[in-house]
Amino acid sequence: MVIKVDMDSYIMGLLATDGSTRVYNRKRDNGISYFSKIELSDKQLIEDLADYLNLELNYRKRVIANKEREYWSVGIPSKLIKDDGKYLVKGRPDIKKWYDMCEDKNSFIRGMFDGDGCVSHHPYNNKFLRIGVSLNSNSPDLLDIWDEYCHQNNITLSKYYDKRGSGSWYISINSKEDVFKFYTLIYKNRPNLYLKRKYDIFIKNGYPLMETLM
Repeated sequence: MVIKVDMDSYIMGLLATDGSTRVYNRKRDNGISYFSKIELSDKQLIEDLADYLNLELNYRKRVIANKEREYWSVGIPSKLIKDDGKYLVKGRPDIKKWYDMCEDKNSFIRGMFDGDGCVSHHPYNNKFLRIGVSLNSNSPDLLDIWDEYCHQNNITLSKYYDKRGSGSWYISINSKEDVFKFYTLIYKNRPNLYLKRKYDIFIKNGYPLMETLM
């Protein structure tokens, strides 16, 4: 049985990969509240997210590797994140359960893709595109989600575990047919929330506009 959940599926996927969530202990009722934040260098997506949720858009400059960079962020308060925040704290515990409950799995995956994924030319054939995603190995549910999603949609997923540092899983979708299938699945509902920079790469390489997808 599919259970309706509170938070938007795309936003949950985005927060699961590229957000941070803090826990607050409420003194009045001894309960727990959650506050989530996402910060990116892509103004378009954060601006659209702020408009969608009617929240304030924040801006700051950061110096990284001796280079000044611009970042935009939005904070999602407890009244919006509600109890879904428990799936977004460090390690993303049981986020797979949230994914299993959500009705719109394609939007959840689009959120994960916009958060930690990339689309680029295939290294062995620059006429084709491939999908790549980096996942923290300390959040095993995220890998389980990609495994299940690709299996259920008959998409071949390649995986590589990098033992350096804290360890990460690098997963990729490589065949022309599977990349097109993935593209169709995550954009066919003509979403309002998506990272335009990544979508435009598909369009510039001959993929059909989302308005024409069935």
